[in-house]
Amino acid sequence: MEELYKENAKIVYHFLLSKCRDEQLAEDLTLETFLKAYQSLVWWEAV
Repeated sequence: MEELYKENAKIVYHFLLSKCRDEQLAEDLTLETFLKAYQSLVWWEAV
């Protein structure tokens, strides 16, 4: 998961920044996005 974050966080951040135009919000949303992805992976592995 860490590798996934490192490879994609900047892309996700800049996309979100272009939509909300607020650096702090874009940063928060980026972290939330990866948290949700991690939670989904954990759930998927449990099924």
